[in-house]
Amino acid sequence: MKKLSLASALLGVTVLLSACNNDSAPTSTFRLTVKAEGVPSVPVTVTNTTTNTQSFTSTVEGSKTFSALRAGDVFKVEAGVVNGYTTPGAQTVTLGSDKTVTLTYAPAPKRLEAERITGKVEGNALKIGDVYAGVDEPNFIGQGSVDGANTLELDLTNVVPPSLSLLFTGCKTSSGGVLPNVRGWGTEELRAYSPQGDLLGTITEQIAPGSVGAGTLLLRVYAEAAATSRGTCQGSGGTTSLDLTLKGGWNLLALNGSGQNFSLRNADPNAHSVLKFKAADVRVSAFLEPSALEFKNDDPAAAEVSFAQVGGYSGSVKLQTDDSTLTVEPDTLTLPALAAQSISSPAGILGSLGVGEQRVVTTLKFRYKGTQNVNKPFALQVLDSAGKKVGSGSGTLNVQRVGISLYFSASQVQVVPNAPVRLPFHVSSVLGFTGAVTVHLEGLPSGVTANTATVNLGADGYALGELTVQGGAALKPGEYGATLVAEGNGRSASTPVKTVVPQPAVLVSVGSNGSPVSGYQGGSASVTVSAASQSGSSGKVNLTLMDLPAGVQAPPVSVDVTANATTTVTVPLQLAADAALGTATVRVVSDGMVGTGNNTFSLTVKPARTAVGNVTREIFPASPGSWVLVSNVYSGGIYTATLRRISGGQTAKELTLTTGGDVRLLPISGGDVYVTADAGSSSKIVRLKDDGSTTELSGPARLAPSYRGAAVDASGSIWFVREASSQIGLTKYGLSRWDPATQTVQTVDDTQSYNSSPFSSTDLVESNSGAYLVYQGNHNGKLLRIDTAKSSVTLLPSAGDSVGSVAVSDAGQVWFTTYGKLSRINADNSVTTFDLDGNLSLIGFDAVTPDVLWVTGGGKLLKLDPANAAIKQSVAVDASSRAVTNRDGGVTLIASESMGGNYQSHLTVVR
Repeated sequence: MKKLSLASALLGVTVLLSACNNDSAPTSTFRLTVKAEGVPSVPVTVTNTTTNTQSFTSTVEGSKTFSALRAGDVFKVEAGVVNGYTTPGAQTVTLGSDKTVTLTYAPAPKRLEAERITGKVEGNALKIGDVYAGVDEPNFIGQGSVDGANTLELDLTNVVPPSLSLLFTGCKTSSGGVLPNVRGWGTEELRAYSPQGDLLGTITEQIAPGSVGAGTLLLRVYAEAAATSRGTCQGSGGTTSLDLTLKGGWNLLALNGSGQNFSLRNADPNAHSVLKFKAADVRVSAFLEPSALEFKNDDPAAAEVSFAQVGGYSGSVKLQTDDSTLTVEPDTLTLPALAAQSISSPAGILGSLGVGEQRVVTTLKFRYKGTQNVNKPFALQVLDSAGKKVGSGSGTLNVQRVGISLYFSASQVQVVPNAPVRLPFHVSSVLGFTGAVTVHLEGLPSGVTANTATVNLGADGYALGELTVQGGAALKPGEYGATLVAEGNGRSASTPVKTVVPQPAVLVSVGSNGSPVSGYQGGSASVTVSAASQSGSSGKVNLTLMDLPAGVQAPPVSVDVTANATTTVTVPLQLAADAALGTATVRVVSDGMVGTGNNTFSLTVKPARTAVGNVTREIFPASPGSWVLVSNVYSGGIYTATLRRISGGQTAKELTLTTGGDVRLLPISGGDVYVTADAGSSSKIVRLKDDGSTTELSGPARLAPSYRGAAVDASGSIWFVREASSQIGLTKYGLSRWDPATQTVQTVDDTQSYNSSPFSSTDLVESNSGAYLVYQGNHNGKLLRIDTAKSSVTLLPSAGDSVGSVAVSDAGQVWFTTYGKLSRINADNSVTTFDLDGNLSLIGFDAVTPDVLWVTGGGKLLKLDPANAAIKQSVAVDASSRAVTNRDGGVTLIASESMGGNYQSHLTVVR
């Protein structure tokens, strides 16, 4: 740099001073001031371009003013280079007045380096000592420092993180595949500490203003191996899209986004960055050494306590513990202000033990004022001058002095009015304590009392005892904190005991674990309910049934509940004639019920039923109503059958017939019923009309139910199975038809295999019109469909070896059950089996609505759609012994039950 000689400088000053003191000269000169900002001193060159001469070339410290410069001249001011700063451009001014030129130097933006973090830290005022990568002290890596000019230097070139983990676990590629993983380590911030080891805050690196993506957060990531990662990661913090090409070693990544959506990319190596400081929330952290305070006698325990002034906290603080039995001395402390950044001091949170600034460390004494032996954690609390907590430390309080240990096995004791409660306890010796120990309860709620018990601790070191806790007549419900205390020879022990006074209430339960209840439309039912006194409750309680089905009524029942006892009552239910069918869950509640118990039961409303006395299982349709065979009694060599027609729940007709043997009723599709009886060589047939009039006919032998089943077609002909031919050792059976007009029998078919068993009474099943019959007696499970008009027999697909029931429509569609499973034979002779619950049995097709198929099973009557076996209606019914379709639609079921030692039959009609 060129320097002016001393003589030349003095001569210039003399000339300028002479010009300034010439008051008579006109004002034709001005001043030029050059100021430097951003740095303390800068090299400057000033040139008069008018005269093409150099006026100044030297260093400007802060600012410099040039006087007596000729008006109108043009001056060019050029700034020199200062390392680490951007050089401002040259400025030209024309002196028409006094002028000032400001040369502003800004730190030169640094280019990004993956292995090094350098630059000026913005935003911190306190002196920073050491800087570490990572988020917690045990896992720090690398160590950097900040000098007095706030310049950070942290070199990770030779640093390898000691603990690596998979970086992209659970991440997916753009096509949904698993993203290849790589082990590594990453951090987005540095932790900054004062020279004495206090956490001051964090430092992050961001893209500098003027670069693309200004403000973007930069991350340092170490990868164990090179990897290309493009995909998406989903986590609790949101979704992050990845587009990364990682090299083995350190990588610099840019994190963009906010809320729940982020992106992670390789940072542009040509970008510039800035370092931002964020101060930690000011607080005080205390570290005890040792952290466990041991008390084996009444002497105090000492601990050396180090106070970390996080965020630069300073000032006077008060010390106390969170345990009232543990005091600390001294209880006040002054934390000095931390050094400002301009003060130079040695760094070293993990440094040597040499001279330098240190944390505030002092020895505190702790005194235990309690009487019990304990082993529990405690907190050393730091409070500011206003008593607000500003920090803490933790330790363990371990008191093992000669004394008493007290144990109570339960967590609480429940007290009810006018009832005693036992409270057992266990007292043991600690370090050889012997003598009498008195145990009592403190802090009991009003109305609760307890006795005092004394036990003796001898050589064996333990004793058992119990207190009796008594509840008074008037107790206020709630939970209360009481203390069980043991005292002896100046020592004591205690343990908390929660005392609970429950809300007086009634616990309602139904029958035996909520046994189901059923009733019938137009009838009545009842349910047994128990009301148990809880917590000593007594008095009158109202029981109410809730959620009853429509049409069912049950008035509230009042119960006198005795304290600490259970009262059982029967609650009546009345079912209207149109009560809603089905099953509902009914709740029983009281005006003081607590809990749920088993206070619910299922109520099933079944269709109305009519009692018909003890009748046989025989039932057949009439118009209207049904015929039932009441009895068939043999006396004096004569069989007498009693038949009754029931309609609308009433007996419409009853008559007695003399028969030749067992009786069977065969319905005639056009109306009336055949009454048949086996008379040996012939069968007696009586045609019974609904008005009770009869016509006697003569039928073939062995038509009665003890041999073959029989069915009637639309013309009134009876179809049955009998012997078709007989040879020595071989009897062949065939399908026959009896014509009522000629009273003769014709064999229709003997080509198929007909069952020879004499015990089946349902071999033949007819459709409602009698147009089709189905023979189900074949032992190999194959069904035969009979077209009565054509007298043709068709062999149907195998139904298995155990056909339970059969139904056939007037169009010839056949349904059957095998082991309770429902199947249909389709028009193409395929078989469809439907998966319906229950052990099902077919009744038949509805006589009025042909697209309804009636089925029973599992305590239900099902109304099915033959197209797909969809359930149109499901009605709960009693298990029936026989069911028939009604001529005016619907079905009638007959069921029997034992009532008082006698059987009673009931008819149920469902439309």
